[in-house]
Amino acid sequence: MEVSLSALIGSAAGCIGLYSFVPQVIKCCRTGDVAAISLRMFAVRTFGLLLWTLYGFALGSLPCWSSAPLAWCCAWSSWS
Repeated sequence: MEVSLSALIGSAAGCIGLYSFVPQVIKCCRTGDVAAISLRMFAVRTFGLLLWTLYGFALGSLPCWSSAPLAWCCAWSSWS
């Protein structure tokens, strides 16, 4: 199975983007405090993730459509 360079870069970007939510999720779960999260930033970020998911489906790009929904779930789990 041959993997293209663009798929590797996309996978790395997806993992890094997903990892960026981890500290916030951990902090919110430990403290139960979401007051420090900007609602505007949160809304824009999650809308961007939705668009990346749709874009990934349109292109048939596994790294794009698989990592964006996972990051979206992390974002919502930190909010609730």
